[in-house]
This record gives sequence, C-alpha cells and structure tokens, in this order.
Amino acid sequence: MTSTVLSVALETSCLAGGVALGRGGTVLATAEFDPGMRHARDLVPALGRLARSHGVDLRRLELVFLDLGPGSFTGLRVGVATAKALHLATRCQLVGVLATDAVVAAIPEARGQVCVVIDATRGELYAARYQPFGEAPAPGDGRFTGCAGVWERTLGPAIMRPAELRGQLSPECYVVGGGVGRYGEEFGAAGLALAPRKQWLPSVEWVHALGWERYQAGLTDDPYTLEPIYLRPSAAEERWREKHGPA
Repeated sequence: MTSTVLSVALETSCLAGGVALGRGGTVLATAEFDPGMRHARDLVPALGRLARSHGVDLRRLELVFLDLGPGSFTGLRVGVATAKALHLATRCQLVGVLATDAVVAAIPEARGQVCVVIDATRGELYAARYQPFGEAPAPGDGRFTGCAGVWERTLGPAIMRPAELRGQLSPECYVVGGGVGRYGEEFGAAGLALAPRKQWLPSVEWVHALGWERYQAGLTDDPYTLEPIYLRPSAAEERWREKHGPA
C-alpha cells in the first residue's frame, strides 16, 4: 500500500540543501545542511540521524526522490551518487525532479508567468519559464502541482545570457531563483517583478512532493542511466577538450 511506502528526498543542487524522510507521501522530518557546499560530508550522516530519530530502518527504503538540477555540478553528483548507492543497497526506486520545478511549486500565489533563474556563472543563467495550467497535471508533460495550482513548463531548463532571456519574458513575468541575487537589477530595470529571497531556492520538501506526484503517475527513473542535468560540460571537461580536442 502506498500509505506505508518509506521514502527519502535529497536536495543537493544549491549552496545549502537537505534531506527528508517520508512515509506514504507525507514528509515525517527534514534536515537542512549548513550553507557551504559540503553535501558529500553532510548528506549521509544527516539521513542516518533522521532515520534513527524516527525509528526507521533504511534497509526497508522503497523510494528516493532527488533534485537533478540544474545547479551545482559537485552537489548534483553527490546527490545522484547517493541515490544510486541507496538503490544498490535496498533496490529502491528513484524519481528525479527538476530544481526549477521545485522552486515554482513553492510559490504561494498564482502568477501569469514565472521564470526561474539560477546563476550558472560566466555571465550565464540556467533558466526555465512556467505558466498556470488549468487542467489536471500530467507530470510526464512538464506539468506538476504546486501551492498555487497546476503549472506547465514552457521553456527550458536552458542555459542563456540574461539579455537573451529578457527578450523571451512577458512584461508581467515573476522572476525567482538564486540568479536574482546577481542579475536582479537587470531584470528589475526591465520592469519585471522579483521574488523575495525566501523563495529563491528549491526545498527538499518540494522535491519530495513533486517526486511523490511523479511516482503516483508511474514515472520512475532507471537507476543505471539516471544523470544530473548539467546543460553544459564541467570546467574539467572543457579544459580537457581545449587540450585534446573534441572526443
């Protein structure tokens, strides 16, 4: 029965991050990491503490929901590697969630158009655009349920320069995400509404909620082919290509 399914959620795409423990689609407890991109150090111990404090045997784990990005290369690798290790240990199922979806799902009020922007460094953004969707969600089609109803992803995630992105947004667009911290003045000068800081980052609770929705719709991921959403090569890969040429 789904009401007894034991699950965990992993959020490692951003500077902070966290883990959640759930049962039957309900989050039992969460633990947030200290900011500083120390996910490799903090994730597994935090999960172990949550399980012990709630008397849960992780050997009975059935589901892992994880943020696939886009976001931090290192953080995403840690999250995916941990999820795959849990699968090998318990044969649990894995369900990936987009970081941008988790940000939009948490917005408390209806908006005509929303764009999530995540700082990708090098003068670029990871961006995804959304609009309200009036019908029942179909998660496989880029639709999901959030605080303000059903949303549909209409662009991205993609990597773009701020000026390029501004040209694709409607005047009433609500801009949210960590990229507001660096490029908020540019978007504000264009007349776009900016979300407050408390709405910028994906939460592990929403990774769990969206993962559960996808699981209920029969959408799970292959543990052996699941990969983070990087959108561009890592710095190490780019240096290798500069030295050796295309693979």
